[in-house]
Amino acid sequence: MSQTMDTSEACLKIIMTQTNYDKDMATQKLKEWNNDFIKVIKEYLNPNFQEKKSEKQVTINQKIIGEIRKFKDKQDGVYLEKKNYKNMLQREIFYRDLELQKQKNNKIVITEKTKEDKE
Repeated sequence: MSQTMDTSEACLKIIMTQTNYDKDMATQKLKEWNNDFIKVIKEYLNPNFQEKKSEKQVTINQKIIGEIRKFKDKQDGVYLEKKNYKNMLQREIFYRDLELQKQKNNKIVITEKTKEDKE
């Protein structure tokens, strides 16, 4: 008998720490739920925790269309990733070529200045 008292006291402590119930309310709820402290806490957090969520009835045609849509969305995402990657590479090539051309122009200007200095 003392072991059941110890477990019920432990359950009461758990309930009181996880909820704002006092000892009397926790005892009442524990009796209501047949000493299942987890259900007491679940009820405190969500009073409607036992209600099952009803799923929509979906026809086979709707399931097929849904799967096709998911497939097409995934395909579109892959296409956009490839397109963005290709655009990024083109920008990098453009800026690299631009930088090379600037360096080439700077060399031409420097060589022209040195030729002018020599004259």
